[in-house]
Amino acid sequence: MWYKHAQTHPLVEKAKERFNVTKNPDQAGFVLDDGQFLNLSGGNSYREMMHDEIREIMPENPPAENEWPNPHKQYVVPFMQSTNSLRVSRDGYEWSVEIHSVPTVEQIKEISKHQIKGKDFHYEIPPLGRNAYGTLENTNPSSVFNFLMRIRKNMLEMENKSR
Repeated sequence: MWYKHAQTHPLVEKAKERFNVTKNPDQAGFVLDDGQFLNLSGGNSYREMMHDEIREIMPENPPAENEWPNPHKQYVVPFMQSTNSLRVSRDGYEWSVEIHSVPTVEQIKEISKHQIKGKDFHYEIPPLGRNAYGTLENTNPSSVFNFLMRIRKNMLEMENKSR
């Protein structure tokens, strides 16, 4: 699917305009499909902004009838799904990653490249079911890379079966 990456998604363009990108994983709130980190630092050396700040560039999406507002459900997840972005944070030098679509090789490389040996890697992958969350304890870059590549393979297989 070469055409999938031929154009940048309009929401990614808006997000880059509003938040900018960074090479510093401690400032990142999302990893875009090309592996770039979306900067949610608010000008600091760490991620200061909440992930739901992405609502600033998203179309209005009111909660369903009889539901309380939930910015994560209304804006964060739709942003990730429509742009193939991953929600990330690196607090205390440990990654936390939320995946809603097939991660790209570029995303996997960037995340694993910045995994600090001996630190934990926390993950949440709702499309894979209720038990698709957890922690790789005391891990290293190659283990994170291999784990995310297996997730990619499993999600691609699921995608192909659903066609």
